[in-house]
Amino acid sequence: MKVTLLVPLLLVPAWLAPAGSDEADKVIADYRKAMKDLTAALKSVKDKASAEAAIPRVETSAKLFAESLGRGDKLERAAMRAAAEKYAAEINEDSKALKVEWERVEKQPEWAAALGKSAAWKHLTAKQADGKVDRAKAELVVLEKAITYYHVKNGQYPESLKVLAEIQADGGLPILEKGVPNDPWGRPYQYEPQTLHPTTRLPLIYSTGPDPKDKKGHIRNWNP
Repeated sequence: MKVTLLVPLLLVPAWLAPAGSDEADKVIADYRKAMKDLTAALKSVKDKASAEAAIPRVETSAKLFAESLGRGDKLERAAMRAAAEKYAAEINEDSKALKVEWERVEKQPEWAAALGKSAAWKHLTAKQADGKVDRAKAELVVLEKAITYYHVKNGQYPESLKVLAEIQADGGLPILEKGVPNDPWGRPYQYEPQTLHPTTRLPLIYSTGPDPKDKKGHIRNWNP
């Protein structure tokens, strides 16, 4: 059994289904332009003053994001999916570049606070936070399926998640061939094979979320 991790790209919407169209290509082009423009705006941030100066560019990028998403939602899902798949490599590269600048700015509280004067930045930040939670939930589903498969095959749950990424005892390929991912906040998923759900008897797997000290923010496979 091969378990594939489906990790959402930064701020990429969930467009679904077949065939392409010129209009769908235009939507993707505008979406990519919004990502590139936002990346450039964030790249210009070097201090509090430059962060404040970047706000108009952030606002313009956010508007283009919203417009492209709105237009995409009105098109056939088949066409949007085909266009998204057609430009998947380019979208991925744009997303990676944006992620680098986004995380660089987020690490500087003063810069982030200055950008926080922008309603658009607040909206994008909230959307990104929601996207990280959604990604964690999706990856927990994958990890739960992986340990369940291991249990069916071996009669017991693995001692650690790392086992899922290793050659199996019978010589079979790793269940998670791409390895065990870190959660969206860059930390390992926690796994407690001895802590079983009272009803399903599934072991607990969880992410400590954005703030490890806040247990209420932990994201668990038991209630994803």
